[in-house]
Amino acid sequence: MDATNDLIISVAKGPYTWSDFVPFVASLEDAGFCGTKVMCVDSILPEVRDSLIAHGYLLIDFVSEEPPTVGDAGPAEIRWRAWMAFGRTRLIPILTFLEENVSRFRYILCPDWKDLIFQTNPFVWLENNLSPHKLLGCSEIVKIKDQVTMREWVQHIVDEHDFSWLGEQDICCCGTLAGEAQEVHKLMCRIYSHLSPTDLLRTDQGELNFLLRVDPFKDITRVPKYAEGFAATVGWIKGTDYDQHKDHFTDAIPDFDESTGLVYPQGQKVPFSIVHQYDRSDSWTNLVNKRYGR
Repeated sequence: MDATNDLIISVAKGPYTWSDFVPFVASLEDAGFCGTKVMCVDSILPEVRDSLIAHGYLLIDFVSEEPPTVGDAGPAEIRWRAWMAFGRTRLIPILTFLEENVSRFRYILCPDWKDLIFQTNPFVWLENNLSPHKLLGCSEIVKIKDQVTMREWVQHIVDEHDFSWLGEQDICCCGTLAGEAQEVHKLMCRIYSHLSPTDLLRTDQGELNFLLRVDPFKDITRVPKYAEGFAATVGWIKGTDYDQHKDHFTDAIPDFDESTGLVYPQGQKVPFSIVHQYDRSDSWTNLVNKRYGR
């Protein structure tokens, strides 16, 4: 297999405009990706549908499962429940597609799209750096125990003994899951099997961070350092929560070039392949939008 057998598959729900998709779509094209592009879609606008197809995406329609209603829940509670439930329901169309097609692919990247751009082709990085491992966990450079939401999600699924060692691990982000196709499929199946439509604190990201560190996945997984240049997850660095996390970073903060809008491993001249969660900063979002003509 070669680069034409690589797969990017993501999920979009709701009435986003085409301009919302432009940084993701344009940056992937600029990076030279030549594999298969799939977007699982629920309730997207006609203009988005037409534009994604025009840019070579295979669209898979699905209808999200709604979370169970709870008594007199207000609008904020309803939104929270819908967001938490989406982590499970988004896996359904992905797994349905992979069940029939996974053997066609060499590597899979399952990224978020709303807050993610490509600076170089991530599949070239995987080809050159993944082996002998088969799965990649992308660090948020904060330990699980040091981030309040992540700590809650993981403590919900493991006992105190397991949290004593798991809490010391870096948070790995669900929005940049990558690796060999068969292993990504197996991992996503395992994550989905652990989730529940009613237990909303049992999350996809909580399960990911546990499963990557236990059999049968731990020996085939690597979590690259930022110096290796795969993905920079910059939400805690560029977002409003910086002050809460600045004393807990486990790796070198990337270099942000405001003249170009590119992000680099600290002190290096080759940019990260992926930048994730850039939209936590209005100023950096403006740079990205300018770069891609929004």
